[in-house]
Amino acid sequence: MPPQYPEPGRSTTILILGILSLVCFGPFTGIPAWVMGHTDLKKIDQRIIAPTERGSTKAGMVMGIIGTFISIGAIWVMGIAVVVGINLFNASAVDANRNAVIADLNNISAMAQQYYKKPVSLGGGGNSFIGFTIPTGLAMNANGEYSVEAHDQEIIITGKGRENGDDGGKLIQTATVSSTGITMSKQN
Repeated sequence: MPPQYPEPGRSTTILILGILSLVCFGPFTGIPAWVMGHTDLKKIDQRIIAPTERGSTKAGMVMGIIGTFISIGAIWVMGIAVVVGINLFNASAVDANRNAVIADLNNISAMAQQYYKKPVSLGGGGNSFIGFTIPTGLAMNANGEYSVEAHDQEIIITGKGRENGDDGGKLIQTATVSSTGITMSKQN
């Protein structure tokens, strides 16, 4: 008659928990496999559980340990990927806003040049930028807010974007417009 042991082993349960920790459940089944396996291995050494349970118990415990660490590593990698993704998204949002402000400034600058070249009798500036105003729909839009500082032979159009620029304040781009050209400059 084979020797009797006071407790039945849980090697099958530990093995299943260890396998599940590797497949999909990570620490949720890996930690119980690890703890139960460690406990049962002690009981096997004390002859409370049959020694024939050692192989499956140890295999389940090891898989539980590996599954737990793999899952923790995967969580770290995903966390880092999320942080990197957020930073890239923010950088893209700033670049997109800056490009949109520049496009609006080019549009307003072209209007200012048309105003400059148009005779006073037709509602223009007659070779002067003084009197130019930004059309209502363009002074404030989804890209930002725009203002002008008009002089006789030059006008400075400032665009203040919606995103934060390099120094943490709202991004600012200016266009200096003359009768013959437009010069863009980044302020922030």
